[in-house]
Amino acid sequence: MKTHTYGLLLTALLGLGHGIAAAQTISGVVLDRSTGQPLDSVRVLIVEKASNFRDSTLTDAAGQWRYVLSTGLTPQPVAPPADFAVSPFYPNPFSPTTSLTLHLARPGRVSAAVYDMRGRLVEECTLYLPAGASTIRWEGGGSAGMYVARITSGEQVVCRKVVQLLPGSGSGRLFLSSTAPEPVAPQSKHSGGDFLLTFSKFAYVPDTLVVQAEAGTWLVTHLQTIHAHAVVADLHNDILYKIAEEGPYHLGDLHTYNHTDIPRLMQGGIDIQVFAIWIDPDRYGSHPFTRAMEYVALWRQEITANQEHIGQAADWLELHQTLAEGRIAGILAVEGGHVIENSLAKLRALYAAGVRCLTITWNNSTDCAVSASDPRSASVGLSPFGREVIALMDSLGMIIDVSHTGEQTIRDILALTHKPIVASHSGARALRDHVRNLRDEQIIALAATGGVVGVVFYPIFLVSGNQRADVNTVADHIDYIARLVGVDHVGIGSDFDGIGRTPQGLEDCSRLPNLTWTLLRRGYTMQEVEKILGGNFLRVFRSVGGEGQLYLTAADGQIP
Repeated sequence: MKTHTYGLLLTALLGLGHGIAAAQTISGVVLDRSTGQPLDSVRVLIVEKASNFRDSTLTDAAGQWRYVLSTGLTPQPVAPPADFAVSPFYPNPFSPTTSLTLHLARPGRVSAAVYDMRGRLVEECTLYLPAGASTIRWEGGGSAGMYVARITSGEQVVCRKVVQLLPGSGSGRLFLSSTAPEPVAPQSKHSGGDFLLTFSKFAYVPDTLVVQAEAGTWLVTHLQTIHAHAVVADLHNDILYKIAEEGPYHLGDLHTYNHTDIPRLMQGGIDIQVFAIWIDPDRYGSHPFTRAMEYVALWRQEITANQEHIGQAADWLELHQTLAEGRIAGILAVEGGHVIENSLAKLRALYAAGVRCLTITWNNSTDCAVSASDPRSASVGLSPFGREVIALMDSLGMIIDVSHTGEQTIRDILALTHKPIVASHSGARALRDHVRNLRDEQIIALAATGGVVGVVFYPIFLVSGNQRADVNTVADHIDYIARLVGVDHVGIGSDFDGIGRTPQGLEDCSRLPNLTWTLLRRGYTMQEVEKILGGNFLRVFRSVGGEGQLYLTAADGQIP
């Protein structure tokens, strides 16, 4: 008989939550802040501040969690449940006394019995109790260890573990009382009876709040992904070429082709996008500057048509304000020094139009500088005019971009500038031997300026031959640069819409969160990931441009 009883007790223990009234719990739901979708497997750490008692639970597939309050720690007045229920117990480590709270929807006879873990009856009693809250008190007198309380009301049976931490001198005593727990006086938000709740999930920013220890509390919590929390900056995107040369195409519309539009930028969590103006030197060789200014006009039309979602950022204050308004900050860049047509005045005019970054060369060398694709790359660099260009860019506060730029040109630039420089869309040559990638000594020298390498997504620059590139391949290049010069000098420069193929997992700008997830899986901290995603570029942008600039006009540039 005792063996049968013990079996029933173990079966009941498997469902300890059965019949617990909602009024005895704190519970809630955890949602993704951006999508509103429920989050499963969120760890909810519960700490009672007064005792430092800790426990935790997890959200289910519907994002919901529930935790039963310990009446031994924080007794609370609760409304009668719809049916018979008994609270759980968490032991007081300084006392062998256990208190359980039970609730009756209607008056009735209640029996309570305590068994040891071998199924032997230790003590029992029966009492007729009124509706509402009552208590069961067990004063342990036997050996320390775990016992099982079996409480019966009519046809219903609830079993609870009771833990006696201190040994006693007898068999123990069991009491039933119809006295409801004393109400707990209202407490201030930070009083000792409060619970500290911490919600945490991989790839999400933890959230902590303090709640008063009141049973029946329902909390709606929103967690933000680390990607959404970060300021994400992509240092190079060529969608303006698609708009100007392959249109009609508008940033405000969601597309199923190309890599970029505002809806997908928002899906990808991109806060700062550097938009490159690349003018094909073969097609517009005689007037690249004029065509570049036409690109600027198209850009202004696009941001005017979508000004609720995007704005132009020409300096730090404008960038800060745009982000504060929840809009994407667009920064204009020119890719290729051939656009200035050997004219400092035209460089000034581009600056006055809002261009804040110049890639010194594209694949073609100019009278200004030699490109990485030029056979002279290792030995010939800046011309005297090129040195004037670098000096003017420094004085204006324009970011110097050395992607596509020859080895000697980079050395010459580093000898002249006193500001951080960037390689907006390049890879590590140690991993992929391609002229468009940077050697270790170049990365080290660039980092010494405080600059940043934006790792490119173009598979040709990431892997050799027909090897497949995916999001991990991009992360490999980030890893290499971070190990070489530190995490403060690496960023992302997708080259979306300027590349024919993309890595698997980074098919367009909406997929950028995959890179964040990959970096976190590799062990980068939240702070390190946020630097890579955009924090490092923010530092360079502010350092080069300052808080704000007195913008030049075309007249100031004396354009002929």
